Amino acid sequence: GILMDKSDGSEIAGKNGKSITAKAEFVPEKANGSVELSFKVDSTLLAGKTAVVFEDLYFNGIRVCSHADIEDEDQTVFFPEIATHASFGTDKAKDAVNAKSGSKKTTAKDEVKVIDKVTYRNLVPGKEYTISGKLMDQKTGKAALVDKKELTAQARFTPDKASGSIELAFTFKADELGGKNLVAFEELYLGDTLVASHTDIKDEAQTVSLEKPADSEKTGSGGGKSSGGSSS
Repeated sequence: GILMDKSDGSEIAGKNGKSITAKAEFVPEKANGSVELSFKVDSTLLAGKTAVVFEDLYFNGIRVCSHADIEDEDQTVFFPEIATHASFGTDKAKDAVNAKSGSKKTTAKDEVKVIDKVTYRNLVPGKEYTISGKLMDQKTGKAALVDKKELTAQARFTPDKASGSIELAFTFKADELGGKNLVAFEELYLGDTLVASHTDIKDEAQTVSLEKPADSEKTGSGGGKSSGGSSS
């Protein structure tokens, strides 16, 4: 068997530049039956691609039949691709703002909202997907914590088209996170199967910054209450 790229009908190459193939030898016990081929490949090479499996059957070195239909859905596997853009949301509108119009910095004070816009392509329309997100501490590479809990978000959606976008909203108290950069990691699932992820700790598009409050913001501006004097 060999993996083909549906977009142009070419063979898909692995990291070594060679075609991605699989082979199995078998001795059938009956005239009719089935056998499985297993392809081992770095899935990052297939992100955004639609792969079609072509097979040839040989007997004593002679090809006796083949199945090589680039339009056959039963031979086709879709490999989605996602990209993300995170920013701080605003409550000025009732609906969540588009992430690209939000700010990349805010003060680590009170409750804040991070909107992560996930752009996807090569999904199967009509199938239900789950997008799961987590905010990471860029300095440590570990999950950011508030009250010892991870900052996560999740949404289910059924795309009408193969390409589109969806937004995840993370809402949390930011007071513990002053001076930190948070990076949004996202994973896309079809059922229980992980089909795509975007987890680049250095990606600026996925990153937002929480600045430490100024002293005046911590303690409040102005002096204490003045007390009235008494006369005798």
